[in-house]
Amino acid sequence: ALGVIAARAERPVDLAWTRIAGVTDDDHAAFMVATATAATAAKTASMTSAVGYYAALLGVPAVSIRPSEVGTAFDHLAPFLAARKALSDGYEFTEALRIGGSTAQASVRGLTISTARTTGDVFTAKAGLNVVGWERNAEAKACPWCSNLDGVIFDSSAAGDFGHDRCNCTVSPLVG
Repeated sequence: ALGVIAARAERPVDLAWTRIAGVTDDDHAAFMVATATAATAAKTASMTSAVGYYAALLGVPAVSIRPSEVGTAFDHLAPFLAARKALSDGYEFTEALRIGGSTAQASVRGLTISTARTTGDVFTAKAGLNVVGWERNAEAKACPWCSNLDGVIFDSSAAGDFGHDRCNCTVSPLVG
């Protein structure tokens, strides 16, 4: 579900990225405005999906969570920093923009995954559950680094919310 959410949000983000003229502060401001709706929708959908997942996993009723309660945000600056870095490394402008666009896609995916992970702390607190830890779960095709972290226990879902670009690993609550 999170892959679908990210893919849907990537389309308007890609479109907004193709419409920028450069990598200036003005372009960044325009990109922020152009992607705000897609980023908000992706965060809300990811959070809603996570609420359903945690409710089903734990066998408890779903709880109501507002997006403002989950501390994630779309990293709209990352594509500009990536493009600027590429330009400083000597890449042609069109290649630097391609790199920035790829980074924008990774930022959308990062928003969806991070939102789903960190919704866990809010969900379990509102559901009144006694969570004793959060287990990191590597995805089926995890990289070696993530595979080594499979099964590691963290104090919170937020503590287990890390990874690399396009990382789809999750955390699961351990209820005591």
